[in-house]
Amino acid sequence: MWGSSPASTTMQSVVTANSYEVSVDNTIGTKCLSIDLDDNINISINSGGNNGTFWGTGASINWRGYQAQSGTYTLTAKNGCTLSSVTFTFSISNGGTLNTNSNGNNIAAGYRLVSGTALSLSGTSKTLYVGNTNSTGSNLGKGQVRITAISVSYSAGVSCSTNPTAGSASLNGSISLSSFPVQTTGWTVGENCAWTDFGFVWSSTVSTPTLEAGGTASSGCTKIQKANSGTSTSATHSITGSFSTGNSYYVRGYGKNGYASGSYQYTSVLTITPRSVTFDLNGHGSSAPSTQYINNGDKATDPSYSESVTGWTFGGWYKEAGCSNAWTFGTDVVSGDNKTLYAKWTAKTTTVSFNQNSGTGGQTSGKTATYGSAMPTPITCPTRTGYTFGGYYDGTGGTGTQYYTNTGASARNWDKDAATATLYAKWTAKSFTVTWMVNGVAYTTGDPSNSVDFGSHVSKLPTAPTPPCGDKFMGWTTTNIGAVGLTDADDISDLNLFTTAGDAPVINAEGAVTYYAVFADYDD
Repeated sequence: MWGSSPASTTMQSVVTANSYEVSVDNTIGTKCLSIDLDDNINISINSGGNNGTFWGTGASINWRGYQAQSGTYTLTAKNGCTLSSVTFTFSISNGGTLNTNSNGNNIAAGYRLVSGTALSLSGTSKTLYVGNTNSTGSNLGKGQVRITAISVSYSAGVSCSTNPTAGSASLNGSISLSSFPVQTTGWTVGENCAWTDFGFVWSSTVSTPTLEAGGTASSGCTKIQKANSGTSTSATHSITGSFSTGNSYYVRGYGKNGYASGSYQYTSVLTITPRSVTFDLNGHGSSAPSTQYINNGDKATDPSYSESVTGWTFGGWYKEAGCSNAWTFGTDVVSGDNKTLYAKWTAKTTTVSFNQNSGTGGQTSGKTATYGSAMPTPITCPTRTGYTFGGYYDGTGGTGTQYYTNTGASARNWDKDAATATLYAKWTAKSFTVTWMVNGVAYTTGDPSNSVDFGSHVSKLPTAPTPPCGDKFMGWTTTNIGAVGLTDADDISDLNLFTTAGDAPVINAEGAVTYYAVFADYDD
């Protein structure tokens, strides 16, 4: 048995009016004892006598003359407890007495009770009497006794079941006591026994770890004590120190309950042979779960990994880096060598649409891009008069980061994890050669613009050429009016002449541009 020695305890019990179950603060005491007053007492009153009252419990006692009358208290032990003594504390008035003998003539001869004196109990019942005589036995005619408190000494008589049972080793080198001793006799059979010290003792060198009689760990052993005592039903402690995988560690639960003779009791030895379980993030993420140390043959615990990784979805832990065989935490056991589990990742995909940005044709249907992979091909490239296609970009207007080249090839790996995205065509205006002609000869005086972009006009004109004698320079035109460039004044209105860059025509057709100087016989 896990200890069965009795403990002797004194219980102070305060009697309350109209209550026949003694009210106490000590919860152990209430499980051991009940005190009941016979409330059916109604003694006849002889004529001419004085009456008195037995107070404090709700029962009346009357007497006549010096004859002691009785009120019976029955003290009953419960749940295997043994009662040894009882002490009544009382107050008296008007010559009242509390006696152990019913004969009023003898109450002065050693039967009168003194308040606070313990009485030995025989069995579980004790009868007390109240009287009204003085110390010489003379009748005082009246008397009152008030019971104020009762103290009881008892033996608990508690026995506990056999040793607690140790659970198996679990995550990171901790074990648990899975069951505790319970009472087989005592005030509540089936409840856990009370504890003064319990926990674990372990060693990596001593195969049967123990504690010294005073509670310290034996040589080579480590004690891990539960912080609080009581009737706890479980305890889990992490075993401190460095576990070397492949070595064995010997662990025992220990305990000493409050009713034991003093010796420690132990569980059977639990041998832990740790294996490490390491979690490899397999190329993604940054916060790998902590390494677990698992007893050989036991199961690892799912680390509940939940790190958010841009572009990737976590798909569980696998037995190899290629992620062909999943590790099932509820089924797979750790055995043999140390284990490394690998995270499986699935790249997120994005539906990509294409904005032609004023172009025509091009890719009209969406493409599915996979995070971390080249852009899907083939695609159709758009066209636009006067512009060169420069690929697809993620910024409106063809700005930002390029994802497709001008030939429709992948320019980079996809690096977005949104569900949808739009790419925009980039356009570069074509540039065309500009030639300035004066009287059939190319003219470059003044370093004029020699090229112009589609959709723009020249930025700088040549220096105005010197007209032939008698003529006047009228401006530049795109119309070739002949080698000499002379015309009548009446003919210049249709030539769309310009004399400043701001008035030059905007280029809206592809091809080289030639501007001609116009002179006229024009007299202002």
